[in-house]
Amino acid sequence: MEEWESVRAWKLRELPDPPRLTITQLFSKLSQNGPRSYRSSQPSWETKARVRLRDKFKCALCPAGRIETVGGASVWRARDGRTRRRPSGKSTQGTAARVLEVHHVVPRANGGTNDLSNLITLCPDCHEDVHDRRADRIPREETRPALGTRP
Repeated sequence: MEEWESVRAWKLRELPDPPRLTITQLFSKLSQNGPRSYRSSQPSWETKARVRLRDKFKCALCPAGRIETVGGASVWRARDGRTRRRPSGKSTQGTAARVLEVHHVVPRANGGTNDLSNLITLCPDCHEDVHDRRADRIPREETRPALGTRP
């Protein structure tokens, strides 16, 4: 993990900080019609990769994304504590990238863009809870602080 961070640390300096929002603010930006009322172009794979990299392959609302060593192998830990081992020949970050989802803070239906400042990384559980407006199931009161700051 240390080697990965040092090799790609320079890329993080180029990325804007993720938005810092309370759960109430996040819910207020959702469309009243729900996420399926409008389908437009999704962020490119490159934009999604930059968002996941900026957010260090972690969910903005829960502990999902912790990369730990279990039995000598790197694993990605989900919100409920389950681990996901990386497939042979794949990176741990690649495993996380297949699991983590990119969420529009301001939905495209409400005029939101695919700009990095409007995107955050969420695990599938938190992403579903945000769209269902289930604040009681989300472990944090607000999104993670910007990189380099302390909560």
